[in-house]
Amino acid sequence: MRISLLEKREDFYKILNITLNNYIEDLDINNSKFSFFIVNKYLNFIATPYLSSSLFSILKKEYSNSNIKWKKIFQFFYVQFAVKKIWRLFFAQKIISLPKYFSDFLIIGGNHRIRLFSKTLNGSLVILKSKERDKYIYNDIKIREYFNLSFAPKVLKKGKDWFIEEYFEGTPINRFGSEKDYNLDLLLDFYQKELIEPSKEVITINDYKNLINLEVDTILKINNETNLNELMLKTFTTLFSLINIEKVEISWTHGDLQEANILSKNNEIKIIDWESADKRFHMYDYFTLFSKIRTNISLKKSIDIFNTKYTKDTNVIYLLLIEELRFSLNEKFSLNFFSSGKTTKKLCNDILNFLNE
Repeated sequence: MRISLLEKREDFYKILNITLNNYIEDLDINNSKFSFFIVNKYLNFIATPYLSSSLFSILKKEYSNSNIKWKKIFQFFYVQFAVKKIWRLFFAQKIISLPKYFSDFLIIGGNHRIRLFSKTLNGSLVILKSKERDKYIYNDIKIREYFNLSFAPKVLKKGKDWFIEEYFEGTPINRFGSEKDYNLDLLLDFYQKELIEPSKEVITINDYKNLINLEVDTILKINNETNLNELMLKTFTTLFSLINIEKVEISWTHGDLQEANILSKNNEIKIIDWESADKRFHMYDYFTLFSKIRTNISLKKSIDIFNTKYTKDTNVIYLLLIEELRFSLNEKFSLNFFSSGKTTKKLCNDILNFLNE
């Protein structure tokens, strides 16, 4: 998530300061000296004007291209100029003060975490934001270490609320012109064999419901809007009432398997950003990838797309909708947010409307 959106949702710069200071305090590093950093909230980076331009290659890969033809040339040149030392300050929207320790880092904004790149790291440093739940770090590390996934960057070093991971300089597959430029089928074959199948287990529908309720209870304690809480409970209750199976297959999943989180380079392909990793209904990752639900199309349209490729089994659809609502709860509710649940409210209404059709 870009800083331009983060600063509307939360007190981003205060959270950033607390997060970075907590990190260097845990390492017992002197943080009494400060430097000024520039913020480009549209390219989602924070850095000093003097940071080596070579560290910005990851942003060039992500932002230099556009699928909209008229934007391509403008976007390419904007990114090329905005990251250069000589132009970086000119294109910045804000100047902030941060501990001098981070002067050699490129800092990237994120939903629940901050990501940092440095030449001395040989990888990227991921730090959990202050006040965020530790599951966004703990599950990420656990899933990649336990299953030793060939298609995910390796965790090189870890702490209580941070880790350093292998750096993979690929291009998101949604930036490619054709599916022929990457081998998605091969990736999904490894994905199934290395993650889904080894972690799959069968539980009763009641145990599955209890698993969901634990997370719902956590969110209800964060959110104080009674009407929204009632709507969320109604939506979950309605979905569970329609399910007529006794057991559910769950497995470890990525949780946000969309094209922007799949990188490709020289016939090698990796899945990044595992912060939403958790145990879920085992088909959920395939739903997020193939239904295009992360591309802002309607819920009904995304289900229609998925149905044509996989299944029209209503129980499967209900389970996927439960997981999509569960994902929304985890993404859209936090102690850091000014307000929570606007998009979750819409999702609840969309689900109920879909069920009533």
